[in-house]
Amino acid sequence: MIRVLLLLGRPQDEAVVTALAAELRLRCAQVDILPGDRELPDEYTVAGLPVRRDASFLEAWLTGPGRKIFIDPIGPGAGNRFGSQVAQLMFRFGLPVMNLEGLSTLSTEDAASLNAARAERYAKRLPTTAERPETAPDGRPLAADLGYERYVRLMGLAGEITRNLADGYSLLDIGGEDAALQRFVPGARYEAYSGFITRATPAPQPDGAYDVVVAADVLEHVDPAERPFFLQELLRVARRRVVFSFPQPAAATHEAFLLTMLPGHRWLEEHRDCGLPDPVIVDAALAGAGASWRVVPNHSLASWSYAVLFDHQPMDEQARVDTNLFLQLENFPRENVGECYRLIYVVDKE
Repeated sequence: MIRVLLLLGRPQDEAVVTALAAELRLRCAQVDILPGDRELPDEYTVAGLPVRRDASFLEAWLTGPGRKIFIDPIGPGAGNRFGSQVAQLMFRFGLPVMNLEGLSTLSTEDAASLNAARAERYAKRLPTTAERPETAPDGRPLAADLGYERYVRLMGLAGEITRNLADGYSLLDIGGEDAALQRFVPGARYEAYSGFITRATPAPQPDGAYDVVVAADVLEHVDPAERPFFLQELLRVARRRVVFSFPQPAAATHEAFLLTMLPGHRWLEEHRDCGLPDPVIVDAALAGAGASWRVVPNHSLASWSYAVLFDHQPMDEQARVDTNLFLQLENFPRENVGECYRLIYVVDKE
């Protein structure tokens, strides 16, 4: 018997999810339902199954016996924060993650049957005998569970964060969400902060509270009128260094194209609605604060576009791991050539 953790997903996915849960139970699978980001009544059921809301349930499921699989009908991005967090847990436990196929081309019943068979196949697949490499030949860390776009971003940030800093420094990661950056800065005393920073709601941290303050691809999500204040707050809270990044304006054309391929992508829609930051305005804000800084290009613009599309391709967990590792091993040494997608700003206060 396999154990299936099934994310309910969006209202438009519910018919297929319900049919899939019923089909899996007919195949003698044990099915548990997670609500995802939706607010549901306490008595809500799916195919006669209660929706699991107890925080301790997920830990017990992860550490319990049996062959398991997590099915996320939505996939990465698209405002699927809860599903993405659960998927990261699955990767860390070496468990397969599956997205649904055939939703636009098959009937509800046929899509349920197809995906039930896929779930059985992936959950029963024997683990690979080859260990996943943790470091590249040049000594870089590898992260098989991270898509290439995030890997390039975090590697670039980590290189600037750790430059000439001894282990033990304190670091505040603004907008860190799943704390993935922490894996690339093992010498840091790491904390994340996810609150909004505006003139009406300044950062609650006192002046100089952290050696390093980081805001990785956050500025483009801040209202343009609030961006100078946001940067001032980063400078205020940092004692030694500020590192922040954002997509440069030339990326707007590529992002607009990707939105036609990935409609509803939350982050790309916010980039479009807020507008990408103008380096001239960023430079003026830093100069007005009396800061000195340097700028580091990060991620080839062409490579970034393909990396985002790769991240959103439907593939099983092993194929995703293989893709991530191949790109990290083979493409990364050739990155940062030609026009870049992202600018990393480094402000040293000492």
